Amino acid sequence: MSTEDLSKLRIDKSAKIYGQRKSKRLFYIILCVVVPAILGGLYINIYMTPAVTIDVVTVTEMYPSQTFTILNSSGYVVAQRKAAWLRK
Repeated sequence: MSTEDLSKLRIDKSAKIYGQRKSKRLFYIILCVVVPAILGGLYINIYMTPAVTIDVVTVTEMYPSQTFTILNSSGYVVAQRKAAWLRK
């Protein structure tokens, strides 16, 4: 092999640096555009939405003995007829 053949085998480093610069530039463009857009959307979604109205009610527990009664009476119950057990 001659030295001329070996001198032709070189890596072009300028193309690699240009590719890295381009990818860094794209990263910074995305960082400067996408991140503020996401943060702005979150701000609008959280702070700019109208408040939800909540109806407040009072709940009371009521037992059957506390209901309104129409008639109160006292005494005891007497049967009109006597029931008898018939054996056959």
